[in-house]
Amino acid sequence: MKKHIMITIFLVLFLTFLFCVHAMAASKGKCGNNLNWVLSDDGTLTISGKGPMKKYDWKADPQKESYFHGSTTAPWGTDISRVVIKNGVTSIGDYAFFGCWKLQSISIPNSVTQIGEEAFAYCDVLREIHISSIESWLLMNFKGSRSRPNYNDSCCLFFNDEEAESITIPPSLSSINSSAINNFSNVKSIAFSDDVSKIGIFSFYGCSSLTSIIIPDGVTTIDGLSFSGCSSLVNISIPNSVTTINDLYFPGCYNLANISIPNSVTTIDKLSFHGCTSLRSFLVPDNCIINTLSFVNCTNLLNVTIPTSVKRIGSINFKGCVNLKCITVPECVTSFDNYAFQDCLKLEKIAFFGEKTVFGESVIPESISNTLKIYCHMYSDADSWATQNKYRCIYFEDIDIDTARTIFLEPNFRLKGNYKKPIVFSVFPSAEDSSPIIWNSSNPSIISVDENGIITAHSAGKATITATIGNVSAKVIIDSYFEVSDFELSDTEVWLVAKTPIKLYVESFEPWGASSPITWSSSDPNLAIINKSGDVTTIKPGDVVITATTDSGITHSCLLHLCYPVTNIAFADEVLYVSLGSSTSLTANVTMRNQACINHLVDFSSSDEKIASIDSNGLLTTYSVGVITVTATSENGISSSCKIFVQ
Repeated sequence: MKKHIMITIFLVLFLTFLFCVHAMAASKGKCGNNLNWVLSDDGTLTISGKGPMKKYDWKADPQKESYFHGSTTAPWGTDISRVVIKNGVTSIGDYAFFGCWKLQSISIPNSVTQIGEEAFAYCDVLREIHISSIESWLLMNFKGSRSRPNYNDSCCLFFNDEEAESITIPPSLSSINSSAINNFSNVKSIAFSDDVSKIGIFSFYGCSSLTSIIIPDGVTTIDGLSFSGCSSLVNISIPNSVTTINDLYFPGCYNLANISIPNSVTTIDKLSFHGCTSLRSFLVPDNCIINTLSFVNCTNLLNVTIPTSVKRIGSINFKGCVNLKCITVPECVTSFDNYAFQDCLKLEKIAFFGEKTVFGESVIPESISNTLKIYCHMYSDADSWATQNKYRCIYFEDIDIDTARTIFLEPNFRLKGNYKKPIVFSVFPSAEDSSPIIWNSSNPSIISVDENGIITAHSAGKATITATIGNVSAKVIIDSYFEVSDFELSDTEVWLVAKTPIKLYVESFEPWGASSPITWSSSDPNLAIINKSGDVTTIKPGDVVITATTDSGITHSCLLHLCYPVTNIAFADEVLYVSLGSSTSLTANVTMRNQACINHLVDFSSSDEKIASIDSNGLLTTYSVGVITVTATSENGISSSCKIFVQ
């Protein structure tokens, strides 16, 4: 019996040993001729060595028949949460991490120059991409869209383990490859070098924290969907060097307020502002061919003017522009889509300058047919269309266009000091032979405006810019500001009795003329609170820090010592002899229950300031020979004196 038990125990131990050996064998191995991999217990996969990684494939999940439920054939499997690739590895193989649904973070060294097909497909929770330099990343050879670890939405880019909120494109790159920086939700700003000439498709797609982009003068080509999903993007500046825009889409750019496309652009295949709910106005370049122009669901768009010099627009659509009031349609527009103005219930006026225009079905909502005014040439296609639908027609042949015009300017805005910007404007109805706009500034020394409506901010302050055609005018107020580099608080340390109010404020900003909203905060709201105006309410004794923060993140603080009421004051010297012409610091020891301080919570006074004066810090300055009494008095009336002999 004992023999059988011993044999059984031996077999169990032996099988356990084999299992452990197998498990250890499955936790490391080779993944290239000179590459090794190790998978730790916490799910971290480390790949090291020199040279390229082996190519892998995918295998189907036996429980499911869909390709979308497959996994990599790589030996580490899919149960990994983090990947660390060491310097020396030169490529990531095809399907290397296909279906690794737990993978959250990957570190890729500069030595990796190629990532294989489908390498990161279905890594649905991969959010952190750690790299060493943006240059090596932008030069990476990706074998397809899902070879990119930033294929998923809301990824975060890290440089050497620090979040990369700003990216600088190095001078060595002349183009930004497609999808290069897309889906990095933590990137807030991008600085280009002057050597960049092309921005590829999907370049900044899904960069949801990106607020503004200034494209350098050297760029000549912008491919489509470069800015789609940039939901924080407010402004984009396109330089005159750009000549070709293949497809410029802004879907999901909810905060984009205005855009100006320069006259240098001669061809735009498709221009779409679908869902740009903040867009109020825009400028289309002269002498340009646009095949498709869409403003679907631009709910804040009030007026649209397409220059009559635009050569051709194939079709145009304004579905869902619920606040659109006026639109000028030049001769270049050849057709309107079906339901082109669906839901445009505030539409009041449309001006058609062309003789030949093709209209789709139900272009205008039936509910506005009684109030809509159509401006057009008599006997034109627009006239026939309006007459058939019983819209009110106003013929250009019967009116003076200049007296019938309305000028639309963009809303009041702020402009950074020393910057230039064209004012976005439109005129209804617009025509090639219309009178020019006369521009004027109420304060040219702060903000000047030239004959083309381009403004320049010279110093801090406000100016009103007026646009005039004949006896018709419109105005916009512009606030010029300079970014704050530093500022000074009214106080940095204050002693006061608790329950005593105090106000903190900014003494000055640097550089001169700069300004910024200030956000105030308290380190301990149980001791003191502060409102947005800097008024501090002190609650009980203790030390508390009040911090002021600019909108760019610059901070300064004030330490408040909140004390009990003063119970005793005693000068260190009751009698003091000082020399004429000297300055002497007096010491007043102040006691408050279980607290104490020197020369705080008291006001100093001199019995004869012709002999000697004393400042708030206890510094005595003598002027003539004589005897005076210096008194220190607290807010609650407790005092102490010191007799001073000036010799």
